[in-house]
Amino acid sequence: LNGLSSGTSLGASDFSMFGVSLALTPKGMEKRDEVLDLVFQWIALIRKEANNDTSQLLSKFHDEICQMNEVGFRFSENGDPTSFCSSAADKLTSIINVGDDPATLLRGSKAEAFSRDAVQDFMGFLRPENALITVNDSGLSSTSTDKSETSAATSEWKEEKWYGAKYRQIVIASDVMEKWNQPPAIDPLLKLPDLNKFIPSDFSLRCEDDDLSKVKADELSPTVVKTAGNSHSSIDADKKDNQRDPPNKVVDQNGLRVWTKMDRTFRVPKTSFAVSITSPKVYQTPRTITLCRLFEKVLGDDLNSLLYDAMSTGSSYSISVTPSGFRYMLGGYSEKIPDLLNTVTSRIVSLIGEMKEGKELHPDLHSKFQKATINLLRQTKNCQLDSPLETANYNGRVLIEESVWHLDNYLDEFVGVGSDDGQDRDSMTMEECAIVVEESIMNGRLATEALVMGNIRNEGALELVEVLQKILFENSPNYRPLSPDENPSFRSLKLPTKEEAKIIFPPSAAVTNGVKDMILETPSAGIPTIYQSVAVNENENNNAIEITMQTGCESQLGYEGIAILQLISHMAYPSAFNQLRTKEQLGYIVSCFLKSTAGGAIALCVDIQSATTLPEVLEERFEAWLVLFREELEMMTPEVIAMEAEAVIAGMQERDQTLSQEISRYWGEILGTQEYVGKKFSEPDFDRIDKLAGVLMCDNSASMSTPSKYDGDSSEKSKPISQPSKKTALDLKHQIIDIFDKYLAISSQDRRVLSARVYGHTSKEMFENNIGKPGFLSSYDDVRQFKQYLSSWPNAPYWGQP
Repeated sequence: LNGLSSGTSLGASDFSMFGVSLALTPKGMEKRDEVLDLVFQWIALIRKEANNDTSQLLSKFHDEICQMNEVGFRFSENGDPTSFCSSAADKLTSIINVGDDPATLLRGSKAEAFSRDAVQDFMGFLRPENALITVNDSGLSSTSTDKSETSAATSEWKEEKWYGAKYRQIVIASDVMEKWNQPPAIDPLLKLPDLNKFIPSDFSLRCEDDDLSKVKADELSPTVVKTAGNSHSSIDADKKDNQRDPPNKVVDQNGLRVWTKMDRTFRVPKTSFAVSITSPKVYQTPRTITLCRLFEKVLGDDLNSLLYDAMSTGSSYSISVTPSGFRYMLGGYSEKIPDLLNTVTSRIVSLIGEMKEGKELHPDLHSKFQKATINLLRQTKNCQLDSPLETANYNGRVLIEESVWHLDNYLDEFVGVGSDDGQDRDSMTMEECAIVVEESIMNGRLATEALVMGNIRNEGALELVEVLQKILFENSPNYRPLSPDENPSFRSLKLPTKEEAKIIFPPSAAVTNGVKDMILETPSAGIPTIYQSVAVNENENNNAIEITMQTGCESQLGYEGIAILQLISHMAYPSAFNQLRTKEQLGYIVSCFLKSTAGGAIALCVDIQSATTLPEVLEERFEAWLVLFREELEMMTPEVIAMEAEAVIAGMQERDQTLSQEISRYWGEILGTQEYVGKKFSEPDFDRIDKLAGVLMCDNSASMSTPSKYDGDSSEKSKPISQPSKKTALDLKHQIIDIFDKYLAISSQDRRVLSARVYGHTSKEMFENNIGKPGFLSSYDDVRQFKQYLSSWPNAPYWGQP
């Protein structure tokens, strides 16, 4: 079983349909008769409880649901206004028709007293004679021999008239219907759940504690410190500015950094606890990261049942594997966060121990591991079937990033799990997985970063961190703090300029008057490097390109260069979309955006996917648009430039609408420093966005322009400016033109550009014609050789500049 859900599958003003959806593994599909038996046994178990007049269990479940709905409504965060208006309009119709209280417009549902009669009536409808069972299975075919009780193999295939989908149907046999109606026995593993221990009851706000004199000064912003102990109005006065106060670093020692911030803006009794454990072990080989991803899947599968009650009360958790280590985020009502943390962390440790003991002692766990392996293999193979544009994006990253494992490296690890390479090697085992994960998350050289934010004080935050350390590290004899020299670091490679590409690629030969001449050439006048591939899916006929124009790295561009590039990207997107999609209609997907690759390299990218135009033609039209865009920039008045800059500034400085948005923003700033060493680089600059916005602010009162940052000789063009002075809109325009001409213009000697082409199968011949030509990379082996010629960009962050 991969997934299970139930609830209203179709609802109208006067009726609803109840549905149960089960996503089965191939093995589960083979045993779907047993699965359906268990579904109807479960329904019979609930029906039996509903008919038991002496039991109050269903009544208590009802009260729990009402309580959770009330708590969820009371402390719900702001959502998307458009979605709210759409759902509200839909509910208004229902309210008018049914005559409900308009309050349900906001609440979404109306709580009423528990009625055993209503439950019994509802359960009376859940009978097999009222059921429509739909089986969707790609393994079914006209030649398949399905011997299931619910098999329609005896019926002819039909084709529905709208979409041409093939189907066949039968009426369930009466003896099967009777068995489902009156199960002869109920599986002893099926039982009704206990009452939910994760329902919160304490909704007090730490920022509104009466005894404010006990609050540490470093927890409060200046307004609250000055008026602490007077009244709650002092906190209300501070509410407006608290969102701009960054988290405080309360611990920084022995490989552990802890950041905390108490919420005074959104005033909800919720807390989030984010943890990142950095380990050089995780991305050491394709095998180690694959084993870590397998553990992530097994743990998620295991926690689904363990934490179902917590999830239903508003708590949340996520655990993920990245090239730098493990990350997990816990969130929910403050009262229950310690229980949630203890449950998740303890299960990580116990699960590692059980996996090390092997399948003989834990056969069920081994089945979960096998299922996770099959699912991960399927997902990895499915990556080959991504859209051409997604493939082009992936190919570009593989070429540009210095240390990155290829998809084929991962597939090589799945020996014996449906792989067909025939080589005799050991497949990944549950025990090996546990050993690798243990070293990567608790018993090796590690660095831990934590952010505790929300309705919690410093002392409460430190207690959570202590729980984490005690469970993960206290009994780990080989745990050591990660030294700076062992910190995982990732870099991007410099794409070659046209002149550099001529040195890398071998010359081609041409015959003139009987004499063989060696000609240095590249694929096109403006794009010296092209990485081409063919879509794996034989039914894929779309072509795609991703053009990557590198503009340098963070440390060279500084705040000023990065801010201006963001402005260029903001103006380039509508221009490219209007010209390449709307006017020329090259493809349905056209996009232009700024991209940062590993180590802080910056590039302006243009994506185009087309079912009618070849990649080489798309590249030609891209170059033509780029010339047109340069003319548009030249024609823009300073006033228009200032308006565009104001739009970018407004987007940068948009206030967080929910506590989770604020937490994500600060956590992102903290995680952004993890791969850097040295105090100057490893400290997050929480004012980074404001500084970027400051670069784009224009002094509209100034009448005289000042020299552009990029005016003068080329030696001055790479010097970053971290504290920009006030400039006019004309100054800003000069800087935009200067950056465009230096990094993007086809005539620039400093232009570093790559085109990642993906051909659809109808264009495969064009791909084959280009194999072996100078400047064309047509296989991953070509890419490996090509990368050995390239140097890497510095990976120092721009916020560390003096």
